[in-house]
Amino acid sequence: AQRPWVALLETKTRFEHSLIDLEKKPPEFLRLSPTGLVPLLVMDDGEVVTESAVVARRVATEFRTRHTNLLPSAETAAIDAFVGVWTSQVEPAYYTVLKAESETQVRTAVAGLLETLRAVEASLWERTMARGG
Repeated sequence: AQRPWVALLETKTRFEHSLIDLEKKPPEFLRLSPTGLVPLLVMDDGEVVTESAVVARRVATEFRTRHTNLLPSAETAAIDAFVGVWTSQVEPAYYTVLKAESETQVRTAVAGLLETLRAVEASLWERTMARGG
């Protein structure tokens, strides 16, 4: 949760900070984040954003100023694509490993995670080569 914290401080964004007991997450927190993921950012319009990288990116995008731009514009699309793949593919595969209850489930989940990581690596390699290495 340090990335969003740093992004909020760097962009000089006013925010409220609440500590959550990760062992006993309060019901009001779980209403906002049914998965229980932290950090959690509630936007002014009520939209809830979770996942550290996604929250930090959102803060950097929404609260940048002419003096504080945490994301170079030339790399924005590549960063968005990577974060999208990571949060939609890699993290679920990783959590599947963590939730596995038997040795067979662990082996299957690890194989799935490795396959996902190989696909992400191949995609990154293709992007690097497409930009001239």
